[in-house]
Amino acid sequence: MRASIVIPVWNGRQWLPTCLDSVLEQAGVEVEIIAVDNASKDDSAELIASTYPQVRLIRSPSNRGFSGGCNLGIKASQAEILILLNQDTSVRPGWLTSFLQTFADDLTVGIVGGKGLYPDGQQIQHAGGWLAWPRGIADHYGHREPDDGRWDAQVDVEYVTGAAMGIRREVVERIGLLDESFWPGYYEDVDYCLRAQAAGYKVRYCPQAVYFHAESTSTPAVSQSYYIQRGRLRLVLKHLSAARLLEEFLPAEADEPLVIADRIQTRALRLAYLDTLLNLPVLLRERGLEDESLVEKMLNAFQMMHRRIWLADLHGASERGDAADGLILNALQPAMLANGLLPEYFQQVQARRGSPPSAEETWLGLREYVFHSSIPLLGPLITRFREWGFNLVARWPLLYLMQQQEAINQQLGQRLLNLAEENALLALELTRLKKRLGKESDNGRPDV
Repeated sequence: MRASIVIPVWNGRQWLPTCLDSVLEQAGVEVEIIAVDNASKDDSAELIASTYPQVRLIRSPSNRGFSGGCNLGIKASQAEILILLNQDTSVRPGWLTSFLQTFADDLTVGIVGGKGLYPDGQQIQHAGGWLAWPRGIADHYGHREPDDGRWDAQVDVEYVTGAAMGIRREVVERIGLLDESFWPGYYEDVDYCLRAQAAGYKVRYCPQAVYFHAESTSTPAVSQSYYIQRGRLRLVLKHLSAARLLEEFLPAEADEPLVIADRIQTRALRLAYLDTLLNLPVLLRERGLEDESLVEKMLNAFQMMHRRIWLADLHGASERGDAADGLILNALQPAMLANGLLPEYFQQVQARRGSPPSAEETWLGLREYVFHSSIPLLGPLITRFREWGFNLVARWPLLYLMQQQEAINQQLGQRLLNLAEENALLALELTRLKKRLGKESDNGRPDV
């Protein structure tokens, strides 16, 4: 077997020598090494070009992220076995032969991952992975445990990390390349393993293929958390059925307590939900879920989650003393937080959209604005785009105001009904008095 090792590079000058030297020291295997530079701002590409002529260098004009860089390398590769390798890794002798032997021993194995250790060589970072459904939380077997032999058996797992992941070429030919929408990274490796398993391939953990991983990142903490959460949401939307999304995933998300004191996590989760809302219709269409009522349910459910996280973020801002967000919270307190948007009211508003107003609703009930467009052909698309934008930017505050206004209308309406009843009673009493006065005039004495 021949192997092509693809290393996506981005500002990796400090790690590349260790990584490339350890790969080049792998003995007894014919190997092709491809480094894809994702428009690094340091001299990573120049280092490779000048010091490692045996490494094929591909320069991308832009940062295409982990998936994009790997895909460029995969397209350029020639070997039967492809191995994706992070720039901040180094591999032990025998790492590559262990990968290849695992593929050779079982032709139903489509993806292989090795044993990842922290740089100290004492603690396990990754020994295969598993997912906590329905929320799609990815976790690693053996994480932070000592490398004392307990994780030294080959087993099939749900996923392996892209830090060092081998792929049989026929898997790529069958299911395609990595999904570049997980840019810049996180969960694209999990997604690829699930896709391979859905196509009938096994994902195997090989403990003999040992590597060290610095797990470095130059991404700010809030951005990293945002990318992780966004990747998780994309993963569940790609792999859970519509029924499981509505009946299992979203209730589980709603039940998960939010740590409002952790500004990074709540803000990252809120931004991830916002981004997912913007891309939700496209994602559902890619899966063939184009039923309008289903799309509407999904949008509404994800909007409710976004609102919940936003309020938690504002509460956290108030507790932390964040001045700007605290002002927002104080301004919204009467309208949004006193009673909250009642689920039954939201359902009522939804039901009104497709039915004519009743006599009572013409003056008591409020209706959401329905967008229209008279532009030929593109009209429905423009209408849908306007609705999405309105839903994300203005819908929830208006729903709160509508709920409050309807409550006021109901109170005023009841008061008007009471006044109408009082007027009717007064009118009857007036009529009776008129009759009595008339009889008194006819008889010359009061009617008793």
